[in-house]
Amino acid sequence: KTQQYRGSVIDKAIDIEFGKKVNAKTILVLTGDGKAEKEKLGGLEPSCIASDLSSAVKWILQDIEKA
Repeated sequence: KTQQYRGSVIDKAIDIEFGKKVNAKTILVLTGDGKAEKEKLGGLEPSCIASDLSSAVKWILQDIEKA
């Protein structure tokens, strides 16, 4: 059985908005522009806020296991 996972690891607030529109999980990574972009989220809530890419991958793997 193959599972399809729809998600996006991003560092821009606008990408979270796009991810929500296409019903994808959104993970804001606080490296790169992520820290500054976190302040711009307003009412947008990513599925996860990760400190780095490694933490984002761990969250994705745990999320897949829950499904």
